[in-house]
Amino acid sequence: AREVARLDGSHRVYFSPFQDFASPETQTLLDEGRNVFILRAQNPIYLRPGEKPEDLAVLLQVADLKNRDRIQKEFPHTVWSTVKSNREGNPEVLRIAEIPAADVASAPGKLFYFQSISDDDWVRDFTVGSYLLYSGLTAEEDLAKSPYAPIPTDMGGDLVQIRGRVVFPSGGTLRLKVTSANYAILSMDGKTVLDFRPWVNEETMVKTLEVSPGPHLVSYLAFLHMGNEIPQIKMSLNGQPEQLLGAPLETLGEVPAGVSGFHLGTPSH
Repeated sequence: AREVARLDGSHRVYFSPFQDFASPETQTLLDEGRNVFILRAQNPIYLRPGEKPEDLAVLLQVADLKNRDRIQKEFPHTVWSTVKSNREGNPEVLRIAEIPAADVASAPGKLFYFQSISDDDWVRDFTVGSYLLYSGLTAEEDLAKSPYAPIPTDMGGDLVQIRGRVVFPSGGTLRLKVTSANYAILSMDGKTVLDFRPWVNEETMVKTLEVSPGPHLVSYLAFLHMGNEIPQIKMSLNGQPEQLLGAPLETLGEVPAGVSGFHLGTPSH
């Protein structure tokens, strides 16, 4: 957890589960809300237009030679360090691989690769358990054209963090509405605008806020303690008909020139 804290903010951090190392559930709590990904056989890293890639860091148990050897082979400029235990003899227990972004290709084939995505895409992070509501160890990350696309069968629910973009053609009053038995917490440009937390029974929440025209970054946290369907958030700008958050541009009328992403209403980050 100390190494995660050190690397947080400068690296995209991965954790490789290994026998007698640390359980994903325990690691979730120890990381105290910092974003960490479970290492998988293939690890695409999604980049939107103009987004700068981060360096990577991988936390390995010292006996995890398979992943160590693969990283050494595929990413030759990796910087290695180790952490020792306080037990007698101070044995090494943790190996850290810091991989420069310049070593990562933009095509599949290696352990990590960058994948360019459009502003129309939604990235969804599925966490291990729901131990800290605003955080978690990310077990899987996928790419979807809709926030509400079916959840991967191996995830089965719990906590999902969804990131995308919405475009408002004009400023004004935005009305948000959600009906569900699951949590739906929506942030726009880093500010929470909907904090919906029912429990067991289905409820409805309506919120209004003032928005400016143009694109806005959206982060949507859904806690699926009742079933595994992501709550649908309906949006209405200046009294216009409701549309789902994440509705494609082509279904919602004219798009301002040079603007891509998801669009609400009729035309004007």
